[in-house]
Amino acid sequence: MLYTFALTVPPDTPASQPLRQTATLSPGRIHRVFVMFPPNAAGLLQVGIEYRGSKIWPSNPDGWLLGDNMTWVWDEDMDLPPGDSSIVLVGFNLDDTYSHTAYFAFALLPPGRAGVLSRIAQALGVR
Repeated sequence: MLYTFALTVPPDTPASQPLRQTATLSPGRIHRVFVMFPPNAAGLLQVGIEYRGSKIWPSNPDGWLLGDNMTWVWDEDMDLPPGDSSIVLVGFNLDDTYSHTAYFAFALLPPGRAGVLSRIAQALGVR
């Protein structure tokens, strides 16, 4: 399953009061994350991703993803249980004139398939 979202942050949105947007996914396992910054973001738009009230990506608490005409991509292994499969996209914009948009995509394995892969990994002694 692949889910996509756009987070458009107005100009002068400070880091102390970032824009937050809930992204509802299906239960399953997130196995890949994409965050794309189109041209002209110029590092002025900075974003992160929260789950259960804490920032999870990037992992360092004071870190943010930023870029210009680039895409961040990483492999992940995060379970989203039934009834708790929403994440929050967070962003601030240092530009005083223009809104900027970051595009997010989350690739998920469905719960059954994720469970099978977990059992195989456990049997092989892999985590």
